[in-house]
Amino acid sequence: MRRYLISRFIQMLPVAVVVSFLVFSATLLLPGDPAVTILGEQSTQAQRLALRQQMGLDRSIPEQYLRWLGRMLSGDFGASLSTQEPVAQMIRNRTPVTVELSILSVIFGVLVGIPAGVVAAVKRNTWIDVAASLTAMTGLAIPYFWAGILLIMVFSVHLGWLPSSGYVPFFVDPVANLKAMLLPAITLGSGLAALIMRQTRTSMLEVLSADYIRTARAKGAREPRVVLHHGLRNALLPVITVIGLQIGTLLGGAVVTETVFSLSGLGRMIVEGIFQRDFPSIQGAILVIVFSILVVNLLTDLSYFVLDKRISR
Repeated sequence: MRRYLISRFIQMLPVAVVVSFLVFSATLLLPGDPAVTILGEQSTQAQRLALRQQMGLDRSIPEQYLRWLGRMLSGDFGASLSTQEPVAQMIRNRTPVTVELSILSVIFGVLVGIPAGVVAAVKRNTWIDVAASLTAMTGLAIPYFWAGILLIMVFSVHLGWLPSSGYVPFFVDPVANLKAMLLPAITLGSGLAALIMRQTRTSMLEVLSADYIRTARAKGAREPRVVLHHGLRNALLPVITVIGLQIGTLLGGAVVTETVFSLSGLGRMIVEGIFQRDFPSIQGAILVIVFSILVVNLLTDLSYFVLDKRISR
């Protein structure tokens, strides 16, 4: 296990360097001038040139990248161009919102997708299977912003059961927190639930046709034990792979979902930074999201050792 972790960390280093360069370079392609954003349209050309020199924007791109990477490694993400607030502090304040939204979305996707996939596989080619497959296709087809607007119209505007926006920290008021996060979690987790359902159904159909399943039934094992203990446990590895690969999609969808529900998370921080040409906040937020995806992929690989002992051997 230790050798495996060391090798994975070594493999992650070049990926991290490439990703950091892409994040840095992508923000340079955004239209607009940071000097104009800070000084305003009424500033003179001399003032803008002086500020660009102060910020190091007059240097070559490789030199700017190396200086920026050095600050990132020391924990200095710079300051927001629009509010002058340290980007590191902004990330610390907004990360809990995005993390909670992602966790709740994964929980929703797992609780809905795995049972639906198991039932659809057991009831193959019945109306239950068809209904589950149609629901999954619908969940994949609806964009996040449209699903969020529909949920707001139904549960906030017409029924008045849940708030349409806002955020309350969990440890301040757990009930209000869950009420505020329920609709965003359903919005973001619906697509994941659909993918999990389809993958679970496919994996279960393959497992249920295996020889050891027929042997278990021939020995008189009850059907729930055959399906859940012998079948589902061996069908979970592809499902976990799908969940791990979709974390990036979830974090990308958080950009839209947090904007629709007015949640002050990393996704909304990126959107606000793009509109305000706030390069340091964009770079910091995207960098945190990308490295979070790398960590989640590592944890996904480690989960294989827990579910399948043959892999650990």
